[in-house]
Amino acid sequence: MESNSLLLNEDDVLVASKHDEHLLREVAAESTPIRDLPINVDVKCFNPIWATRNPQPNRLFTIGTMSWPSNYEGILWWLREGYEYLQAICLDITYDIVGAQPPLSLQQVARQCAGVRLHGYIANVESFWTCASALLVPVLTGEAARLKTWKAMALGVPVISTTVGCEGLALQSGEHLLVADTPETLALACAMVLRDKKLALYLARNAHQLMLERYNTRSNLPNARYRL
Repeated sequence: MESNSLLLNEDDVLVASKHDEHLLREVAAESTPIRDLPINVDVKCFNPIWATRNPQPNRLFTIGTMSWPSNYEGILWWLREGYEYLQAICLDITYDIVGAQPPLSLQQVARQCAGVRLHGYIANVESFWTCASALLVPVLTGEAARLKTWKAMALGVPVISTTVGCEGLALQSGEHLLVADTPETLALACAMVLRDKKLALYLARNAHQLMLERYNTRSNLPNARYRL
């Protein structure tokens, strides 16, 4: 395979997580030097939003490029199969979906769901990060969701995610976020964070501390000596 020949010619192959490393080793030669260099975030640059967070009651938030299948397919699944369970618990729920180029299928389903606001592209999304009670990552496939999860944690926004949405990251459900994979359990996890301010704060603080200690660009990357 061409991918194998390319790997053989590399001095170092860098991956973003141990999970990625295991997947790559399945197709790479045994001699290929694969190194785990996790995604890092400059936590300090997010401090202004962290300091001014003002979560509004029952305000759920999802963000991502909506033309990307892993984003809109997961949201469609959630709206069609799980959102009604959350509505039954949190009657005044507001669910903001932000991202460019939402497909017609998502637009149609969103219009049928009370409390759902499909915004499309927005140049400055700071107000959403400031006011959201939590970030929901209802991703079923793909890996781009990691970046959204990292940013939320750096900003002090509690996260509810599917397993895929945080796959490969050193996170513990109940400690740094809540993880659920069925429509009913995902709705319950959302309701728990939205209704329990102490739990939301506990998850946000633990996740933010993890970012500072383990995934902070300023402390980790100055020691890296890799040419990307």
